[in-house]
Amino acid sequence: MGSEIKQLEELMANYKFNYIAYIVLILIILVNTIRAYNYYEDILVRAEKVSFNFFDLSVSIIAFVGILSTILFHGAISGITENYNDSWLRFDTLILFASASLIGIQSLFFIRKKRKKIPKIRKK
Repeated sequence: MGSEIKQLEELMANYKFNYIAYIVLILIILVNTIRAYNYYEDILVRAEKVSFNFFDLSVSIIAFVGILSTILFHGAISGITENYNDSWLRFDTLILFASASLIGIQSLFFIRKKRKKIPKIRKK
């Protein structure tokens, strides 16, 4: 039993490498949010229809689900060991709120783009 606890403690000591997945997933969401903003700005500036791909929003939602699943896994592991829980919980919460905010902003641009009326320019 003592060796199992020692192995778990070693695993938890190296758990910080799991945060690479968090960083990659939030970067994907950030890039898609920047793209959504650029698409929306193109609509306002050029007054022509620019396609905002629903695929970008879908990828962000899938990345958010990935963040949620890693947080659930972290919750299961931290229930076993309580030594590292406090500092990781703060970081998990920060990542969760940041990614949810970015998806909210991205969804807002998507909805506003759908509602925007593009005037048709007549060719002479």
